[in-house]
Amino acid sequence: MDGFLLSIWFDKIPEKTVVWSANRNDPVEKGSIVELTTDGNLVVKDQKGRQIWSPISADTGISYAALLDTGNLVIASQDNTILWQSFENPTDTLLPIQTMKLDTQVIAQYTETNYSSGRYKFMLQRDGNLLLYTTNFPSNDAVAPYWSTQDSIGTGFQVIFNQSGAIYLAARNDTLLNTVFPASESTPTQDFYTRATVDYDGVLRQYAYPKSTVYKRWEMAEGMDCFILPTIKYLQEDRWKVWRGACGYNSYCRLSDAEQRPICQCIGYTFIDPNDIRKGCRLNFSFCDDEG
Repeated sequence: MDGFLLSIWFDKIPEKTVVWSANRNDPVEKGSIVELTTDGNLVVKDQKGRQIWSPISADTGISYAALLDTGNLVIASQDNTILWQSFENPTDTLLPIQTMKLDTQVIAQYTETNYSSGRYKFMLQRDGNLLLYTTNFPSNDAVAPYWSTQDSIGTGFQVIFNQSGAIYLAARNDTLLNTVFPASESTPTQDFYTRATVDYDGVLRQYAYPKSTVYKRWEMAEGMDCFILPTIKYLQEDRWKVWRGACGYNSYCRLSDAEQRPICQCIGYTFIDPNDIRKGCRLNFSFCDDEG
């Protein structure tokens, strides 16, 4: 994906990891601007002056925008009332102290290097059920669930990522209904940067990055190696007969040794799109009727 995004990322580590973006599906070219307009609106405009993104309509009394140390971008009125915040409008990542309300969804990016919306979503439905879905790509419409907290229907109210690093589904009265990721004593948030991301392969993973040492990449730290949901192996087993695999139709998927990422291959087939191997494979020859 070419172009520029209005983004939030971890800035104190060598790997500038993006955790939120405004115009993920509509990148702009060089010469575009971000502007707080005189009529009280925050907008992204392309190089031709066209409005590409705005979180709320004009004339709502916006006084300022601020990026908090939590990673939350807030837009507020003169009396400091928050009118909009990125924590309530996530892209593919959740951060500590962030919550997901009913009808909130977190959508994976398309590939490891393409930040546009991808094929999977993590969603807290209006009925309180928390699910991972495949989508009717390229739209974001949910197609089929491949993980769910079905016992939370009618009671689930919000997903909480607390300061201890735990992520859980809670009821309206704060009763814990389902633990998505438990807190890890080996990766306290005061010593580690942490995030939970719906990765491009459809797996929800929790990552940690030590604040005191410089690593070259994010790791699932000690004690967090099982903090992925669900596993790629589980997805490939197609438990509910709705999963189409992390590598698409007619393809073969194996896992990398280090990170358990899907490696897609075609056997007797060729990739439908070599630039997007997750579209699957097709026969590299065709059958024809004998007309002679």
